[in-house]
Amino acid sequence: MVEKYTLGNGLTVVIRPNPSSPVVAVQAWVKAGSTTEPESRAGMSH
Repeated sequence: MVEKYTLGNGLTVVIRPNPSSPVVAVQAWVKAGSTTEPESRAGMSH
């Protein structure tokens, strides 16, 4: 089962517990890059 939370600062956290695995994996997705930045700031996210 997937759990989804939105923190007070707007950060969305998605958790998918897997009790059969002793490993933790973390991914961070950031809305940045050439498709989201204005032309006046081209290259800022790199």
